Amino acid sequence: MIVPVRSLREGYVLKKDVYSLATTPLIKSRTVLKEDHLTFLRAFSIKEVEIDSMNEADLVETFDSEEVAEEARHTDQSFFYRYNEAVQTFKRQFESWQAGMPVAIHDIRNMIVPLFEDVIGAPVYLLALHEYNHPKDYRYHHAISVGLFSASLAHKLNYEAKDWIQIGLAGVLADIGMAKVSPTLLDKSGPLTAAEYNEIKQHPVHSYHMIKAVASLNDAVKLAVLQHHERLDGEGYPFGSNQSKIHPYSEIIAIADVYHAMSSEREYRAKHSIFFILEEMRRQRFGLLNVSIVLTLTELLLQHSNGATVRLSSGETGEIVFINPQDLTRPMIKLTDSNEIMNLQQAPHLHIEDLLKINKKMLV
Repeated sequence: MIVPVRSLREGYVLKKDVYSLATTPLIKSRTVLKEDHLTFLRAFSIKEVEIDSMNEADLVETFDSEEVAEEARHTDQSFFYRYNEAVQTFKRQFESWQAGMPVAIHDIRNMIVPLFEDVIGAPVYLLALHEYNHPKDYRYHHAISVGLFSASLAHKLNYEAKDWIQIGLAGVLADIGMAKVSPTLLDKSGPLTAAEYNEIKQHPVHSYHMIKAVASLNDAVKLAVLQHHERLDGEGYPFGSNQSKIHPYSEIIAIADVYHAMSSEREYRAKHSIFFILEEMRRQRFGLLNVSIVLTLTELLLQHSNGATVRLSSGETGEIVFINPQDLTRPMIKLTDSNEIMNLQQAPHLHIEDLLKINKKMLV
């Protein structure tokens, strides 16, 4: 039975997996829908789903059954479902910080470390993270995603587990100081005044003060949180520190922060192509960043992208058929309509505008 999402009720059981743009399901088949699922489907603009045919008595029995409800909690364990749960958990934490509550680092660690392990085991999940961002909840998606990218980069850079966990936590915590910024300023839709922007630029200092007494975070993490908007040429904030004073953890989080910010749809602008962003980061268009870490991020994201379907700036679509290890953002594309092979290294006027579909084999 095909049912419009607007007509769904708690207790309905999905017959088939529900997908968005990525090949990993948002919600798996046999899941008994609850209000969180319905909110999730609406957030990702899913129009309709297929459910099992059930009469009204069956629906009541399913909804009231503790056994089925418990099964539902364990049935849908897809990465992106659990990612969204982490986003909503972080949102609740953020609202508690706005009310003056302290940072519950134990709860954040328990929430995020399993996701760190997931993306380190399957980095391809990182390719699709921006598709699951919802503009109205951007700051909460951003925190979780920056943490995931930071941990993955640190792992790729051969940090030990105890270190990449700490670096990932620093990524999650980097912007928590936004909770101390005026809510009217955070939600402002128009351009910021100079004074308002200066207030926003104090959020790393607020973040630092919120965690400086947390004993389970080492000093390097606290410094990374404080410095994640600094740049190697001294043009960052809040202190204008230069390369000699910026901690390596800070350099990792800065790159994770810029990448996710530019790849995510915001209420005031559209997202950019991940290929375009990586090229622009390498060219230092977003401030002076550590180039070797930018190249590590590029390799982390694109080394297994053969088979992905993309759209070019010309409007043409095609499949990535060869990745040049020396220039990962400009692969060879087999065009859909003509079957012609387009080498982007030889077509500097073109770039990949969007990643449309990830090959399922990339998830193995």
